[in-house]
Amino acid sequence: MLKVLDKIEDAFVVITIFAATLLVFINVVLRLFGMGTTWSEELIRYLIIWLTFIGASICVRKGEHVGIELLPELLPDRIKKFLALIVNTIVILFLLFLLKYSVELVQFNQKNGQIAPALGIPMYIIYLSVPIGTLLMMIRYVHQVILLFKTGHPITSNQDNQLKG
Repeated sequence: MLKVLDKIEDAFVVITIFAATLLVFINVVLRLFGMGTTWSEELIRYLIIWLTFIGASICVRKGEHVGIELLPELLPDRIKKFLALIVNTIVILFLLFLLKYSVELVQFNQKNGQIAPALGIPMYIIYLSVPIGTLLMMIRYVHQVILLFKTGHPITSNQDNQLKG
């Protein structure tokens, strides 16, 4: 199940980066001829928002979020495991909080019918990136806690490929 999710996230990020890059290039070329588009700038902005939240889940999967590594490296393995469990639990609780309020934000925008100015799409589609990205991150952090109990040590970026399975 997680391998499928990995592939979907990776494909989404590749396609999104490609699309944003292509749109920027096309818009730059069009501006040379005085024919730039306004909708492409808005679309690029929204693609980057989606990319940020889906990419955050990939960072969790690979253990590449910003963190303080000096203290855990100085601790014995048993305490390191306990510290990782506490940190992951706090992050999961924060993500639950973020999920709750981001779903409320999406519902609020859906009820109000706010529309993106240049693209004309409902804004709740853009805001959906927050709860979807948050849910994906929660799945990854819960998976890390499970792996913590199975393997006895927290995930780091160089362990990601070894622990898949």
